[in-house]
Amino acid sequence: MRLTIVPDDKVAIVDGEGYFDVDVSSLDANIHAIQWYDTYGEIEFKDETNNEKIEDISFCDSVVSAWGIAKKKNNRPNYYSVWDKETNDWKDDLVLKAKIDLQREINSAKKFLFDTDFKMLPNYVPKPDEDLEALVIERNAKREFIRANEND
Repeated sequence: MRLTIVPDDKVAIVDGEGYFDVDVSSLDANIHAIQWYDTYGEIEFKDETNNEKIEDISFCDSVVSAWGIAKKKNNRPNYYSVWDKETNDWKDDLVLKAKIDLQREINSAKKFLFDTDFKMLPNYVPKPDEDLEALVIERNAKREFIRANEND
């Protein structure tokens, strides 16, 4: 594993994949950065202390775990998922899903009305297989659907 941690920026990068707002509170305040190269690494300090070579990265386990949470948090599974701070995981919000799906249906109905408005003009000449009476009925149904649901 290749690991870079910059505590002041709350950044952790694991194998080239980095995330901000990673919990690095377990690290010493004097650490500028930690670099890990699979089997060895070094700690860079803010003050005049020389870099420290390290052969064990286990003291960063909590940061790597926090990186995993940040990765999960940045990869929302679907449009109606919400982040649960207690479980550090996504959960489906079915009420939100229903609201979004309803809004999509309303938008679709409005688009249908917009796209067929020109067919209601008095000078519109319908195609031979076009049923304008059925279109008027469908347009009225779409309008009623919008009226019934738009302010819910």
